[in-house]
Amino acid sequence: MIAKELYTKLIEFPSKKHALNVIGLLAGLSAATWIAPNTAGTILLVQTVSGLGFVYNRGTPEVLAPPAAYAGGNPRLTRPHCLPSFA
Repeated sequence: MIAKELYTKLIEFPSKKHALNVIGLLAGLSAATWIAPNTAGTILLVQTVSGLGFVYNRGTPEVLAPPAAYAGGNPRLTRPHCLPSFA
């Protein structure tokens, strides 16, 4: 029972939009490795970091565009701060 709860919290299928973003970026970077093999190490690092970013940001709300009348410089107003809890 505990394993099933842990499994459902950690493993979930991505949305179609998220899957297309991830597959598109990683496939494009893999193609760039075949085109320019001497940059393979750098592209591997970029793929690893972007993969970690996709996993970390998954499930967070979309970044909202500030209203047209908003002229301040507070970036905290663009994304609500609610991170998922794994406990």
